[in-house]
Amino acid sequence: MTMGKTTLKSFFKSKSTIEKDINKYQEKIDQVNNELVDYQNLINFLTVYHGATAIEKFKKLKVQ
Repeated sequence: MTMGKTTLKSFFKSKSTIEKDINKYQEKIDQVNNELVDYQNLINFLTVYHGATAIEKFKKLKVQ
């Protein structure tokens, strides 16, 4: 839409409505990118936790 290509949905929309849709889509993309960074940080934290703490506790429990 930002390149000026028309879609079947946008064919009958006015230019201002198309611009609003572009802004709305861009906001959603930015929000998802921020969430992606948060999930990557969570995954990294869990990986470190498992490597440093959880695996050692599990090994001690199984030995007992």
